[in-house]
Amino acid sequence: MNITRLPIAIILIFLFFSCKEKEVVQTVQVKIEPDVKLISHVTYGTDPEAEKWYEYTPDGDLFRYNSIIDTVLLTYSQDTIYKRYFNKSSDWLTEIKYYLDKSGKVIGSSILDQEKEEISRYKFEYNDQGYLSKALQDVLTSGSSYLNEFLYNDGNLTEVIMYTADGEPGQRYVYDYYMDKANELNIFMHGILDDFLMKDRLGKLNKNLVKQMACISMEGDTLSLLKFSYPENKENNQFTEIITDDLNEIETVKIYHFNK
Repeated sequence: MNITRLPIAIILIFLFFSCKEKEVVQTVQVKIEPDVKLISHVTYGTDPEAEKWYEYTPDGDLFRYNSIIDTVLLTYSQDTIYKRYFNKSSDWLTEIKYYLDKSGKVIGSSILDQEKEEISRYKFEYNDQGYLSKALQDVLTSGSSYLNEFLYNDGNLTEVIMYTADGEPGQRYVYDYYMDKANELNIFMHGILDDFLMKDRLGKLNKNLVKQMACISMEGDTLSLLKFSYPENKENNQFTEIITDDLNEIETVKIYHFNK
């Protein structure tokens, strides 16, 4: 793995494995507003081992979740958020420190390796509507910089342009939406950044549900194409999403389970 730059998904990772963390962390009781749905866990098809779970603070901030074969813990202060990874053997990344402005929005972050050395920094910018517009990464180990630019239309992320270290456009992510289907998920599940936080700390969420997401080279070649559908659920506290990897002919069923 190239540790000079944070991994950014070309396609979504479809299977997540449950993680049993040795360190005991007390679970908190969630207290949220009646109209807010928080995802408690996500299951993948009929595989009982493929489950991703989330826990929240009483104020509705993300507190702890599992990430593939790791457990991630978040702690909050007035001007910072710390994200810690516990499985040291699974990845080089051990900690991210987010810096907040007075409104609680993330304006930057520091990426630390296993030796607690800062190897990368991010700066985040937002547009007038409160959506994430730019993410600039400075890689300290190489001196390179990478820019991601986010474009929106009618409350939805429509395009992400990823620039190379030379400042040239490298590839694009293009989104399409079901304009008649409102997005009620509390986490943006289809972003290209590894970062995600609650309460619009990294910008507002999309207004509608994603219909299609494509990764396209600057030469116009389709590198990946994901299509999404949302069948009706019999259970009120569940939400089903079917993801079709069009190029590889793979279909994955994700079921979101809500706290209530």
